[in-house]
Amino acid sequence: MKTITILRHSIRAAGQNLSPEGVALAREAAKKLNPEYNIVVTSDLPRAIETAEAMGFTVNEHNEILCPPGEIVDLEVYWDGDFDEFPPAYRQKKHLYEFAVKLREYIKTIAKSLPENGNALIISHGGVVQAATAGCFPEKDFREFGRSPKYCEGIKIFIEGTEFKDINIIRNVG
Repeated sequence: MKTITILRHSIRAAGQNLSPEGVALAREAAKKLNPEYNIVVTSDLPRAIETAEAMGFTVNEHNEILCPPGEIVDLEVYWDGDFDEFPPAYRQKKHLYEFAVKLREYIKTIAKSLPENGNALIISHGGVVQAATAGCFPEKDFREFGRSPKYCEGIKIFIEGTEFKDINIIRNVG
């Protein structure tokens, strides 16, 4: 079984970069995660890259698909919405659906590149985590997951072959 962990970046300062508190939170979060990942991928925004680096990981790849998609999707779903808000919107809103499908296919690509029992870490953004959740598990009831992920929180997806088998929430890592 392969696992892919998807986290929201850490706390940023007024711009795109992490604040000192964000660096400290990322370091603390890293202690509670798998210390060994076969691949670490981030969005190409500085706060995501810096989160992975503050955690002590070497970033293997940056991909713009992991960035917030912008206003066209923002109009379809509250971007900081709770996990259970995304699957219904995914089924009803064209642009969110397209974005979530792209995320699902990208996650499958990462999974294919992993060795058996391999692990990947993705550092992305709030909203992207929930959209990936909806894309990979569109029929699942996510009420138990509750609120949107805070900094350095997210999900862990379990994949067997090309099948998404299970998902766990990651909370309070920092």
